[in-house]
Amino acid sequence: MAFWLGVALGILGSLITFGPGGEAYWFGFTSIFIAAGLFSKSYQYRIAAVILLVLCFTATYNGYIHGLEYQEFLKTRPN
Repeated sequence: MAFWLGVALGILGSLITFGPGGEAYWFGFTSIFIAAGLFSKSYQYRIAAVILLVLCFTATYNGYIHGLEYQEFLKTRPN
């Protein structure tokens, strides 16, 4: 059940528009639920969980970089 909640959160996260860096928190939280698929007895769930975890970690990293770039932009912006 937790795996499918993670899948639903991942789909929802791909449709939501976040503030700069906000997707890092969203997909980081989502990866916790998707990781539940690694403990399944079915190898299909395990393979799907690994693929979705890689996608979530990529989205988390990209969100983190986006947030850092936005913070740098705010520092260089005149008041």
